[in-house]
Amino acid sequence: MVSLLGACSSGGGHNPAFLSVVVRQSDAGCDSGQMCVEVRALVDGTRSGRGSCELFGPGDPDDLEPLATNPDVQMKPGEPATWSVTVSADEYDLSDLNPVCSPMSEG
Repeated sequence: MVSLLGACSSGGGHNPAFLSVVVRQSDAGCDSGQMCVEVRALVDGTRSGRGSCELFGPGDPDDLEPLATNPDVQMKPGEPATWSVTVSADEYDLSDLNPVCSPMSEG
């Protein structure tokens, strides 16, 4: 008899895993010259866990230092994980920001 353990796990072997990541401007008030943004990531899987996210400016994240890092993002399947951060509005537009979170679901 063969049983399939983990048949309901998310792709890539991570459970939970982030499905997609977006950055949007936050409604929170910011100091002058600052922009409040939220990094939102949809979470897939069958159990809760922790992940990490980094926010980069324009360019290739492999070649840049992150503008901000959150090494402890709470992940609950079926709920978006949200991380709020402030960046310089003088240096970056919303379209310049590139969020990268892990673990990501593959495929």
